[in-house]
Amino acid sequence: MGLKLEFIKYRKFENITFEFNKNINIIAGVNGTCKSSLLYVISNSFKKIDKNFEYLKDKQFITITNKITKEINPKLEKLARISKYYNDPAKNIKGGLYFVTYSNNSRLKFRRHNTTKTREKQRLRLIPTHQINKKEHLEYKFIIYLGLFRLLAYSEYDNDNTIEKIKVDLPEKYKNSIKELYKEFTNFDIEYRYNESVSNIKNRGDFSTNIDGIDSNTISAGEDNLFIILQALVSFEYYYDSLDENYRNNEEFVSIFLIDEFDATLHPNYQNKLLDKLYEYSKKYRIKVIFTTHSLSLIKYSLNKKEQINIIYLKDKNNKVVKSYKSNIYEIIQDLFNIGRNKMYENIRINIFTEDEEARIFLNILFDFFERKYGTSFSYIRSKFFLLNIKIGSGNLQTLFREEHFEDEQYLGICILDGDKKNNEDNISNCITFLPGNKSPEKLFFEYIEVIINDYESYDNIYKLSCEYSLDDLKEIFSSYKNTQLKIEELKLNNNSSKGVEREDFKKHF
Repeated sequence: MGLKLEFIKYRKFENITFEFNKNINIIAGVNGTCKSSLLYVISNSFKKIDKNFEYLKDKQFITITNKITKEINPKLEKLARISKYYNDPAKNIKGGLYFVTYSNNSRLKFRRHNTTKTREKQRLRLIPTHQINKKEHLEYKFIIYLGLFRLLAYSEYDNDNTIEKIKVDLPEKYKNSIKELYKEFTNFDIEYRYNESVSNIKNRGDFSTNIDGIDSNTISAGEDNLFIILQALVSFEYYYDSLDENYRNNEEFVSIFLIDEFDATLHPNYQNKLLDKLYEYSKKYRIKVIFTTHSLSLIKYSLNKKEQINIIYLKDKNNKVVKSYKSNIYEIIQDLFNIGRNKMYENIRINIFTEDEEARIFLNILFDFFERKYGTSFSYIRSKFFLLNIKIGSGNLQTLFREEHFEDEQYLGICILDGDKKNNEDNISNCITFLPGNKSPEKLFFEYIEVIINDYESYDNIYKLSCEYSLDDLKEIFSSYKNTQLKIEELKLNNNSSKGVEREDFKKHF
């Protein structure tokens, strides 16, 4: 939806492509996988909205947001300082380092351009390569970038002379929106007075609350960070309203919200709630949200919203970043903590759902067989299974496993239906499988008894059956089964239901 980056070579990005959806995009991965660099390149690839932008009907928007928001459309040379001694981010590569594809499908190439000024000699610029006789240009885009500078605690500034009041202010409508959002998260009623610049490092709001001793100077770092994010979010609402209403829904005018370390200083509950709020605003005001995170709880929460959220998980493979298609939280934990597979799963339990006790007896017999055959390797696997002592009809089990949350691998459960339910192959989905034999465990066992009766001597020689069951014992058991079958046939001849009789008698004989 309007943004694709194709890297030839830049730092650890080599021959890799990134596409971003229209709402929420999460970039995750271990340290050193160039997550922040990806945000820098995105911001670098667009032209800043200015007063020449003809589709902006409220030109005052530019003046206000440029003052209140710390970083709007920052270029790479401002965000990324390269190493003290020049380190080429694309050795042996001449010309273009990456391509960007815009909303109108135009494609622009960017190349390196090293500054020569003494003060800026360690700065690297990536600039577009315009082809002659082609009308190529950067696409206009309203972008807010929130970097780690926002996390510096107000209490750590010891020079009041470096704190200045910002002379312009948001319209009252948007200040009220910020008040409502902040109360929704913190339960604080705030009196939002003005914005201030702190040591030219971060911009923040100045406000008091309805609680004595709590104001913008005494709130926690997390509450301060939350306010900055919410104010930026409302600025996108302001941008949307400032556009000519005839162009608001054009793909070209979708804005971009970039946040580095989204989860920093925020409680997991705030993280999840804020993610939902970002999604709400992204749909309503056409914002493409892209942020980095290390938060496992947030990633886990996002995995349940795969239709809404695009998770880009990055790995470092021999000093080269690759995309990893992690399907569940356990694989991500394994990678983030660099732990082995056995260690990862040592405390994991897989719940086994069956219809009844007969099915569990059959499963345990199968497990016993595999344990004898494969030894400790299967014993380890078996230790992960927990056969739930429940009795649930097959229809209810299938309904349960079709619920949305059972489509996610983090809910470790397997539904094993009786073999006679296998007639409908469509049932095999969402961790649903079947016992072998295409029959109920009871019928399967009784038919097996008949096979043994017909060749008892051979089976006895191999398995020493006579120590447990004589031939007469087996014939007696099988006779009870045949009598039940005759009873069922008689009921059917008289047009009576046999369902209850069959189930109860077979279970009793079993």
